[in-house]
Amino acid sequence: MRTLSCTLIFQDGVKLTAKAAAKTEQETVRVDYSGDTLRIKPLPEKATLGFLEWYLQGVAANKGAEIEVKVDGDYDQPEK
Repeated sequence: MRTLSCTLIFQDGVKLTAKAAAKTEQETVRVDYSGDTLRIKPLPEKATLGFLEWYLQGVAANKGAEIEVKVDGDYDQPEK
């Protein structure tokens, strides 16, 4: 299972973290948020890990925030 954690750090030091875990690259999974969720609207409730990282990279660029991306594990191998 692959786990993605993206933390946005805004210019005033406030943080927003999004975490999600998926078994496959195409799997749409629930996203858990912590921190100041009022800074960004809309926040996707479900996403693939690739979309979530892409979306938050764009948010960071548009809001002038730094982003820290942490990936743990790998996608499960398909059964044969």
